Amino acid sequence: MHGLRCAAYSLGFFAVGYALALPGATLPYLEAAASASERAIGLIFVFRGTCYTAASLAGGFIGDAPRLRGATRGAHAAMAASLGLAAAGLGCARRAASPPLLGLALAAASLAMGALDTLGNVALLASARRAAPDRSANCEMGLAHAAFGAGCVAAPLAAAFLGGRGAYDVGAAGLAAAAVATVAVPGVGASEAADGAKAPLAPRSPGAAKAAACALFFVYVGAEQGCGGLLASASGLRERRALRCTALFWAALVAGRLLFARVPDRRVDRALAFLLFAATAAAAAVAVARPRGDGAAWALFAATLGFCYGPVYPAAMARLEAGCPLSSRFTGVLVSAGGFGEIALVPLLFQLDGVYGSSAFPSTLAVANGLALVAALVLARGLRPTGRAARFELVSRTNSAWDDADDELDWDGSYADFDTSTLGDAAGFV
Repeated sequence: MHGLRCAAYSLGFFAVGYALALPGATLPYLEAAASASERAIGLIFVFRGTCYTAASLAGGFIGDAPRLRGATRGAHAAMAASLGLAAAGLGCARRAASPPLLGLALAAASLAMGALDTLGNVALLASARRAAPDRSANCEMGLAHAAFGAGCVAAPLAAAFLGGRGAYDVGAAGLAAAAVATVAVPGVGASEAADGAKAPLAPRSPGAAKAAACALFFVYVGAEQGCGGLLASASGLRERRALRCTALFWAALVAGRLLFARVPDRRVDRALAFLLFAATAAAAAVAVARPRGDGAAWALFAATLGFCYGPVYPAAMARLEAGCPLSSRFTGVLVSAGGFGEIALVPLLFQLDGVYGSSAFPSTLAVANGLALVAALVLARGLRPTGRAARFELVSRTNSAWDDADDELDWDGSYADFDTSTLGDAAGFV
């Protein structure tokens, strides 16, 4: 059942990614259909982002209700209701004939998707924890958020091939289908939700780790969304080539999430730090070289940055949950921290680009990536187990291995059928 739940959650994340990226990909259609000016559209987008962030924070409190915790049937019903509301909002946005109606429709959809973002992450982490308590949810989180990125890539493609009206129809239908899939998949019973979870080792500094995770999400989401929005204009390329660079950025982000999903837990911290260091170096190199108008250089930069950015969000959340299991409320805080980062940093990037020109874009990204790297290092250090906890775990695993050996004794006292891999597991912990 865990696999079915993950598939349903991934379909929901794909539909949400598509719906979030669609208004930006269909700006001309929305301006014409709602008779809205650029200023009105800008205000609508700010209002939409604020609604999404507030709802993601509220989703954490909603998910703390006893019947809505984790991957329970009640949580599935709440997620399906959010998807249904998002589908209705997207359908109304297609028919909005004035800026206020367009703003209300997109706000309703954003409120639903913000709550769903938190509830979906909580359900995915809970289902993974129950299915495999001895490992983190890095694989499941990577695949689900890769589906989210794939939805972001699909939205402009649908707008290009189907037009604005057809793209919104597809988005509403996709959200409705995800709602049906979510409510159809069996959930975990409320009494079963806490079973099977293994208590993690005591982290060195859980408070510092959680604060660093919030800072990481704030900086990373702002930088990612700013890059996706400003890459085309900062590159100085012609419109078609600039759009290709943006599409390459999102495609590389999806590829990074898919590949990082297979990284073993013991290597996640180092791999994440390496990717953020590579992103910082790439942005600094572009800031120094200033290859404005060079299509090959900007394509390489977009692919590198997208690949390095991809695993940050799902891997950091899975790593934090494995070190100190997250409550629904704190998951909402994490998701909303990313939303606040988008609200704060994306306008800042646009402002700096307007004042100092396109050279400010890679320089600001280099600083943001460096701050994200520092936050990731603090997160990894805070989640390291204390020495006493690590020694206790080693003794526990060794004793368990010897107990298994004793159970496999033959009648004559020989260890002919003893599986030595049990001792290898204990030794490998060192």
